[in-house]
Amino acid sequence: MVNMRIELSEGWLKFVRSQAMVFMTALTCLSLTFAPMALFRLGKAGADYRDPRVIACFAVIVLVPLVYVRLATLFIKQLRVASHDSIQSVSQGSPVSVGSLLPWVLLIVGAVALYVLLKP
Repeated sequence: MVNMRIELSEGWLKFVRSQAMVFMTALTCLSLTFAPMALFRLGKAGADYRDPRVIACFAVIVLVPLVYVRLATLFIKQLRVASHDSIQSVSQGSPVSVGSLLPWVLLIVGAVALYVLLKP
């Protein structure tokens, strides 16, 4: 067995140790179980895809796992550069870079644009 050390920024460390992680776990439960079930029931009831409840279900299903994906990429990035003896520190650059914010901004702008185009 190999022991490795993962280094996280202060923001991620505060998030992982805070009560927000419990909230994210609850939202993950919703995105995996109740949101698809709600979509199924809304579909049987004849709800349109422009219904805010349908859009909210899709948003929960898609957006909640992105937090875990981002956290996992930080771990995997450091594990890939690890040597057999110890793990090397991965430089993060600036705490908030344009490259890390751009996909989130594009996702939000796209979601708002779809909502505005599809609302009745």
